[in-house]
Amino acid sequence: MKRLIIDTSSPLSVVHLEADGRVFTVSSEGKSSALLLPQIEELLHAAGIALDDLEEIIAHDGPGSFTGVRTGLLIAQTLAAVKKIPFTSRSLSNETGKSLYKFSNDV
Repeated sequence: MKRLIIDTSSPLSVVHLEADGRVFTVSSEGKSSALLLPQIEELLHAAGIALDDLEEIIAHDGPGSFTGVRTGLLIAQTLAAVKKIPFTSRSLSNETGKSLYKFSNDV
């Protein structure tokens, strides 16, 4: 499974990429609107896959910073729509979501 997971609900933006049993994570503080696409590009490059190879995109839909959540959702939905990749939004702060943060192989 190749999936991209985006959480921009707090000042620390986190992007995860699961690809072929490997997991990559990148995070940054600051303007998620300016940093998110370069972070996604960095993860895809590190994993050696193209955006078209993704099978799912997941974005955190709250709770969190209104503007941050909207930024992550907008970018995730746009990428999913343009590339025809299945999109899901859900709260990543519940127990299921917490398991998504148990990643290694940080970029």
